Amino acid sequence: MGINWRELRGRYVIAIIADMYAIPVLRGMGDGVCAFLEHRNGLPTCRIYPARPLRCRLYPFQPVSPGNPDIIRVDTYCPGVGKGPLIEPPWKLLEQYYWEVRKHYERLHELIFYKGLEPLEALEKLIDEVCVEAEDNPRWASLEYLDTLY
Repeated sequence: MGINWRELRGRYVIAIIADMYAIPVLRGMGDGVCAFLEHRNGLPTCRIYPARPLRCRLYPFQPVSPGNPDIIRVDTYCPGVGKGPLIEPPWKLLEQYYWEVRKHYERLHELIFYKGLEPLEALEKLIDEVCVEAEDNPRWASLEYLDTLY
């Protein structure tokens, strides 16, 4: 999006502290409406579509557990579900999502339980580190690479 992630805090992204972990959440998701969703010409449109999170890329498929990646849910609220031919879930994209989730929580766990950071402080440090790593354009940060996983 070309902006520092800290500019998204509060306005688009909030952190929820769940036990000892801080979890970033898009604002508005509690009521089912994403903060980046807008209506143009009467149609729902994502303002950050090219850079949307992996969970959005997977939609309407919903990951359940990295420990059992073969089980996923389908959001029947999605207007496209039940229309047209059945499609296979994007398994490679799901694999990428679970890899990122595992890495995120491993690093967050390290910062909280071994480095002694408070949950929110650990989350902010982790996001700062990931942003710096992404500047080197590793495969996991490449939108072109993600597009090949469908």
